[in-house]
Formats: sequence, C-alpha cells, structure tokens
Amino acid sequence: MSNSYVKTPTAISFSDIVEKEFTLSSSQYMDLVMPNENFLYVKDFLSRPLQRKDLGVEVGSLNYIGKSTHYFLRTKALQQHSFLPEITGETALPIIPNCFVRMNLIKGDLIISKDSNIGEIVILDKDYPNFMLSGALYKLPVSDKKFYLLAFIKHNIFREQLDFMVPKGATIRHAKTLFLDCKIPMPNINADETIKFVELLTQAIINKEQLIKERHEKILQQIEQ
Repeated sequence: MSNSYVKTPTAISFSDIVEKEFTLSSSQYMDLVMPNENFLYVKDFLSRPLQRKDLGVEVGSLNYIGKSTHYFLRTKALQQHSFLPEITGETALPIIPNCFVRMNLIKGDLIISKDSNIGEIVILDKDYPNFMLSGALYKLPVSDKKFYLLAFIKHNIFREQLDFMVPKGATIRHAKTLFLDCKIPMPNINADETIKFVELLTQAIINKEQLIKERHEKILQQIEQ
C-alpha cells in the first residue's frame, strides 16, 4: 500500500540539492505532508516525561518455565487489528516468580512497542497484577485525551511517520523513543466536541472488542466442559 502522508516531491530546487549535499536519491527528499497544520506531538500528551520505570525489563529465556503465577508480556501481544492485548501461550510467557518485576499494570494503561512491531499500541482491558512488560514495551503516562491519542496511534498517519523516522534494513527495527516525536493532528473547529466524539467512538470499539473477547472465552469454556 502506498504512503498517504509521506511524499516524494515532483520537483526540487538547486538549494534543496545543496542542502542534501548533492544527492539525487529521491528517498532523501521525502517529507511528511499533513494538510492540517494544527498538531501536537505524542510527547505533548504525556503527563510527565518518560522514565526508566515506564520501560519493561528483560528476564532472559532461562527464567521461562512451563507453569507459573507470573507472566512476561511480549511485543506479540500488541497487534495492529486490536485495541486490546492478545494474551496467549505465545504472547504471555510464564516465568520464575523470583525474577518478576512489579509494574503495576492496571486497566486503562496504554502499552506501546518500541522494537520489532514498532508503534503497535494497546490499552489494558483489566488489571494485570502478575504481568510484567518486556524490555521492548513502554507504559505511557497519559491521563488526558487518552482515547484520542490511542485512536491516532492506531491510524496510518502515525505508522507512516514512524516508518519514515526509523531506519529500515535491520531484521529487528529499534525505534527507541522516536515515537514521541510523531505528530498527532488536532481539530481546528469545535475542538472539544470533536475530541470527545473521537474518544467516544474509540471507547465503543474497545467495548465491542471486550465483549467479543468475553464471549469467545465462554464458548471455549463450554467446549472444554
């Protein structure tokens, strides 16, 4: 699928060529084109700057076990098609309780991936007291306009920006905290009402996903009985 927001210009000036040190590679002249010039950066939505405690911790494969009361959440739990985490035997690994790091994961927390499937984000549907995040996941400290931010991080406008920022070619791409510099468009007219409307729509989608998830679990329980 072609990019909608990152464009290559059809013409360039000599000063542009000089600025790019005389390279004629078209990729060097690509730029983000947003019709709406009213925007905030992702970092503007944070209630405070990101800290080390917001980032998960690697426990090492030696600490994976067959069964446990404590789990290690991997980036695979964050999928593009879902607003909620996908908790399976592959995405949440049982670990030795002694290596568990408490991260106070509660309902409504936004979790974003900085590595591998970079930019994927979910919102926690419930408290996860016995789960910890992998070292590739951040818990974002967001309290205001949380669902608005979530909606646009799920949108192509965010993904294309991040793909543009993060160097390609490596098997695993590392975005570090570049996602904080992605632009989130803001409404120009009836801003408060528009933001509220987007948040209500996003919450409705999340509620539907939650209902589907609960019914799916009930079906599986009936089958197992």
